[in-house]
Amino acid sequence: MEPKGPEDFTKSSFYVLGAAAFLLFVISTVALPPLAAATQDDAAQDIRNLRSPRLWSRYLVSLLTVGAAYASFSYFTPLLEQSADFATDTTTLILLGYGLCSYVGNLIVGEFADQHAVKVLRFGHTLLFVSLGLLALRGHVPAVALGMVLVVGLSGVTMNPALVTRVAEIGGVGNLVSTVHTAVITMGVTLGTAISAITISLFGDDPAVAMWTGAAFAVLAALALATQTRRTASTSPIVASLPAGGEQSAEVKS
Repeated sequence: MEPKGPEDFTKSSFYVLGAAAFLLFVISTVALPPLAAATQDDAAQDIRNLRSPRLWSRYLVSLLTVGAAYASFSYFTPLLEQSADFATDTTTLILLGYGLCSYVGNLIVGEFADQHAVKVLRFGHTLLFVSLGLLALRGHVPAVALGMVLVVGLSGVTMNPALVTRVAEIGGVGNLVSTVHTAVITMGVTLGTAISAITISLFGDDPAVAMWTGAAFAVLAALALATQTRRTASTSPIVASLPAGGEQSAEVKS
């Protein structure tokens, strides 16, 4: 009997993932409560919300943020194995650590997203840019590669709760608005990976190019967010005194 090669293990992993996905489907079908269908009024409101340029600008931040994470993540394996010279088994463990960091990061961000969505995104974009820049410059150093991959796990797709909060502030939580946001996030995954593939083909077969591509996405996301928050601050109402002696104010969520 011939020993199994890498291709056999790859096929086996797909079978395991397929079985896990089916198991999750069964569990969700049994355990999750049914959701009422959207009414005609709800659907009409969603359509009105989708006509808002402000909503699409927030979709853009989601697209660029997720694109930044996956433009780099998709090429972590060659970075770790070829640049940092980790063994294949060690790389697998590091990527498992990345996944655990993403889980922990989601829990942390979820605690702050409702009240501090913009601050969370600003900090996340900065951390993502710095970590990807270090991976691009010093990714051949094993300690740097290990540490920064875990940092990307903490600060990349973990910003999703804050992204959802920002979209809900403008578009609400209707089915159509949420579905479009999910599609935009999925597009960020594929777009980030595709753009990294293009930049690698243009600038050399080096995983560091993908890290710089992810860093560029993070900068674009931060700039788009800054444009939105500056515009919101400039148009927010000024506190006005009422004749009865009371005060009327408006707060912009930070």
